[in-house]
Amino acid sequence: MINMTNINQYFFKGLIMESDKDIADIKMKMMMGIKVPMRDGVELTTDIYLPEDKLPCPIILQRSPYNSNVEASVKEAVYLVKEGYGVVLQDVRGRWDSDGEWYPFKHEAEDGFDTQEWIGSQEWCDGNIGTIGGSYLAMVQWQAAPLRSKYLKAMAPKVGYSNFYHNWVYTGGAFQLAFNLRWIAIQMHTRTNQVQYLWMPKSNHQSDIQWHLPLINMDEKAGRDSEIWKDWVSHPSYDDYWKKLNPIESNYDEVNVP
Repeated sequence: MINMTNINQYFFKGLIMESDKDIADIKMKMMMGIKVPMRDGVELTTDIYLPEDKLPCPIILQRSPYNSNVEASVKEAVYLVKEGYGVVLQDVRGRWDSDGEWYPFKHEAEDGFDTQEWIGSQEWCDGNIGTIGGSYLAMVQWQAAPLRSKYLKAMAPKVGYSNFYHNWVYTGGAFQLAFNLRWIAIQMHTRTNQVQYLWMPKSNHQSDIQWHLPLINMDEKAGRDSEIWKDWVSHPSYDDYWKKLNPIESNYDEVNVP
């Protein structure tokens, strides 16, 4: 049984752990940098944290484009292990140590499902998986849910969208220039670039870039050549491009987990 209300509480508590002291008191097995194969042969780098004396156990999965090995995520994982859960932290396709090409949302449904199936088949998993995370980490949960892995028993998506066009890229029909430029063309352009605090004041550099026309070439003004940026700008209407990236929109009835 996975209680996601408790899981959310554990994650927030994990942020304020005295990590060195608490880690020393936990019997924890760690498997780092495990390559998990996807259906097309691409391997995604995955870190696994397990309560050594409580196996097999329920697993909490978090998939992220922002580096699964950051201190906050590790602290959260340690706290959950202390409570008897195993934790799997994975870099999504094309980000950080994972193989493949980074393209937001494109592979998250299949990759999420394949990861859940792989976890469920491991001897340290008791057959129960819960997913957790906010923002993009929430959206990947919605992407995979309609595929119905038999191991997925609960989800806790927070501050995430199910429709990336209406709720993110073209909110209210208007292209979200500042956010999209910073996220795609500046901060997520390379494999290991990290998103900074998006509510911080814009740099003068970005302010200058945002006056550039035509919009389609603004990524080049930023010193990038981003296929993603050009695709987003080239599809101002909710067409088949966006519908393909939003499979959950027509498949809510396929989601069978709380």
